[in-house]
Amino acid sequence: MSDPRRLSGADPAAAVRRDALARMDACREAGVDPCLATVLVSDDPEARAFMDRKHARCAEVGIDTRRVDLPAEAPADRVYRTVEELGADPSVTALFVQVPLPTHVDEAAVRARVPAEKDVDCFAHANVGRLVAGDPRVRPVTSLAV
Repeated sequence: MSDPRRLSGADPAAAVRRDALARMDACREAGVDPCLATVLVSDDPEARAFMDRKHARCAEVGIDTRRVDLPAEAPADRVYRTVEELGADPSVTALFVQVPLPTHVDEAAVRARVPAEKDVDCFAHANVGRLVAGDPRVRPVTSLAV
């Protein structure tokens, strides 16, 4: 049996950041100013920390963000309205909804409100369907990371 080695993620992370910066430059040259909107419906400190990291990574590569954190007990209609408003906002180019959602919020109803063209995590119904059909527009990032 070989000796264990510690693997570093520094080099792959640096490569991902370089690629992201190049893509952001290309977007801006094409007249697109990227903006990621996120929705978190939770009181969990770990979920909030995860969202903090997501926004920090965006800041590192110059992506504007809009963050909406709602308490876990927020009424479902408030969650639906928030997702609809962000989806309709022309300044928002990408939308991410953190799951799991509280049990009183219908996940399918939230998915139906995420525009496929702004979906960044294969959450919208249309994008899930394309993934299942073998023609993905976006892929779930957690699966890609693994």
